Amino acid sequence: LCFHKDVNRLADQSAYRRMNEIRKERLWNKISLDFLRNWKMTDSENIISELCKSEDIVDDMQTNKMLVGNVVSRSEIYKLMPLTLRTLFFSEKVFFFELPKKHLNCTLDGSCSFMLQITPVLGSENSRKLKVQYRVNQVEYPRGSHCHSDRIKAGDIHLMLMGSFQELEKENNFALLGGALTWNDKGLQIISKDSSADENHKVQLGIWKLWIDSPIKLVAFLK
Repeated sequence: LCFHKDVNRLADQSAYRRMNEIRKERLWNKISLDFLRNWKMTDSENIISELCKSEDIVDDMQTNKMLVGNVVSRSEIYKLMPLTLRTLFFSEKVFFFELPKKHLNCTLDGSCSFMLQITPVLGSENSRKLKVQYRVNQVEYPRGSHCHSDRIKAGDIHLMLMGSFQELEKENNFALLGGALTWNDKGLQIISKDSSADENHKVQLGIWKLWIDSPIKLVAFLK
């Protein structure tokens, strides 16, 4: 995104035109409106609000919606299972993502979906990363759902985390945490080196510093 040095001023129309030119040259899709609406950064709210109105840059048809992952165990979907940074980065899980049928113009019975196996791995000292595996075996999918591994490739899926911030007006008000999780080479950084594994200590994910037991959501956007 292109900003003025004064972040509260909106980029002018020439900047938006240049952004659209770059998008077309690099064959990028338009920005998901869901992404912008859930990207609540206090220093750029005005810019994001204005950017949402740009039809050349933003997908206002909602074809690329934000998909919230739910934990799957033995073909049962746990939509209300609480998820934290600790449970994501320290224990293996399988996540189920349901797609709107219009995304693929699907005529099959049941819900369109994909499943990802998330396995924590050790990074450098005091860091954790995630190994993501695309589950394509239809037999593993919950009853009443089906996958489209022939049309949705692993490289089309970008994962992000949503976190809850106490400083926001409403408790449990979730917002996207910076860049895509699948592009974050550093992973989760343990800040409090001397903390007990059971303590709710501080960790860092990209630019964000959070408590390891902070509630989160795993979400996906498709390319």
